[in-house]
Amino acid sequence: MDEEEEEKCPEGIPAWVMTFADLMSLLMCFFVLLFSFAVMDATKFREMNGALKKAFGVQQEVFATSAPMGTSIIKQHFSPGKPDEPTILDEIKQKTTEEVKEALEVPESVEAEVESEVETVAAGMKEELEEEIQEDMVEVVTDENRIIIRLKEKAAFRSGSAVLNKQFKPVIAKIKTIIQDESGPIVIAGHTDPEPISTFRYRSNWDLSSARAVSVLHELIKKKDMPISRFHVEGHGSALPIMPNDTPENRSKNRRVEVVIIQKEAQEKTP
Repeated sequence: MDEEEEEKCPEGIPAWVMTFADLMSLLMCFFVLLFSFAVMDATKFREMNGALKKAFGVQQEVFATSAPMGTSIIKQHFSPGKPDEPTILDEIKQKTTEEVKEALEVPESVEAEVESEVETVAAGMKEELEEEIQEDMVEVVTDENRIIIRLKEKAAFRSGSAVLNKQFKPVIAKIKTIIQDESGPIVIAGHTDPEPISTFRYRSNWDLSSARAVSVLHELIKKKDMPISRFHVEGHGSALPIMPNDTPENRSKNRRVEVVIIQKEAQEKTP
């Protein structure tokens, strides 16, 4: 191309020079932009990164300062220690137990007084029933605060029967006169031996012992001059023998009806 034919810009600069300068300017801007992307503010980047983690729920990793030393947080072996001094619970329990024990214990003087009173009353009953005792119809014994009048079967009932013998009814009347002066409750208990019984009227010794006790009760309250609230009836069968059931004589003693008088005054003195 001749110089005369070369295209010129209005400033008189060749066109190809202007094109090259524009290209260099663009390249410089491009590299400056790349450099700005390459160099970033680390502080602002961490802040932006933390905000993004919170926004998207990214799980944080917590690094342990030291590795765990055991396989379980629960100790596999345990041996309790023994305290050198008593604990508060032991002291309270010990004191409470001693207090209750002291409260429940009956002083020996009170026991002796109760036994003396019961023996005195029983001695008076023995004197009034002396003839019946000698004829082996009744027996009077004591047991703590109770006086027991035992009615022998051979005098009061026929074998296997709960009907009182007519000749024994005056003895019941005499016993009634004696117990009317006492104010305590009265228990009438029937007893038998272990020989089995099964009849049309009595299915077992339980029935027979209960029926005999009821027969004695009816004779005592026949005239309705004693309150029935004082009386309790029990049938024990052969459950409470007073002698071993190894001989006919002993079995005869076990067949009985007991009139038990509980001394009210002695009962009140006993805690």
